[in-house]
Amino acid sequence: MSTNIKQRVMTSLRKVEEYILNDILSSLNKSGTKEDIIYYNSNEAEIFAYYVPFNSSYGEELLTLMVENVTMRINRKTVTNGTETGTPPFAMLTSIHGSKLETLLSDDHLVGQTTSSIKYMVNSKVITATISSKSKYYLKDPVMFTFRKKEVNERKPSKCVFWKNGGKNISGWSTEGCSEENTNTTHITCKCNHLSSFSVLMALDETLQDETPLAIISYIGLTFSVICLVISVLTFWLCHSIKNATTAQLLNLCASLLVADVIFLFGISRTSNKALCKAIAMFLHYFFLACFCWMCLGALQLYLKVLHLKAVNVFRTHVI
Repeated sequence: MSTNIKQRVMTSLRKVEEYILNDILSSLNKSGTKEDIIYYNSNEAEIFAYYVPFNSSYGEELLTLMVENVTMRINRKTVTNGTETGTPPFAMLTSIHGSKLETLLSDDHLVGQTTSSIKYMVNSKVITATISSKSKYYLKDPVMFTFRKKEVNERKPSKCVFWKNGGKNISGWSTEGCSEENTNTTHITCKCNHLSSFSVLMALDETLQDETPLAIISYIGLTFSVICLVISVLTFWLCHSIKNATTAQLLNLCASLLVADVIFLFGISRTSNKALCKAIAMFLHYFFLACFCWMCLGALQLYLKVLHLKAVNVFRTHVI
């Protein structure tokens, strides 16, 4: 579908949001001193609005709003700060029922990518989040959204995105200001520093769909490598008759490569937890660097041996 049609769809969604917003404002008690919730659910849409008085005693606690399979968490201060006098402070989350909207906005590139880049499909509900405050961009305290994925596929990367309105060439889904905080097989948590219409995209690139044969070859090769390295380590360690400087260097090289292969084998796909992913990357970097160091020492040792043999041969030639 062309960008112009998608832009018109999102413009219509904005108009619906403005209509709902005006309706919510007229329903709220502007002089109320207690927090209030307005919830509306019909065949067309689901709306969750949370009223927060200026003098709320809950401080900076998070508000939780939920529509369908999407949860929004936002700081109370973010809602009240920047709200004009006479306007009731509130946060609102809206979702349009049905899957037509997600279908219309799928099969597209991210804003700023070339036509040869990966295409994405919408893999969650499209929701619209707004607040009464005039400050909706570059928020000090990011807003957290938790989406339920429609299709579960760990091999295809997911992106937290918002709809960016601009000229004819820059309207579309964008990751600017949004990042993936936590993800698992069924849900993904997004952290965004602004408010707009949000969703989760899943890659449609065909090159990502055919990785199984390559993964099988990699696992078979690594398993065979680990077995051979274990045999080598045991041989260099237990056979006392062959122990010398060369075998000590080879023992350390095999041990470093063995640990690196085991970490790669069991940890390369553990990317859902950021802390664990960073730890795996650090250990892989360290042990592969250790392998290169031991190979460098082995090469230096071999070079010195060759020099020594040349010196002995020269000495013998001259003596004879």
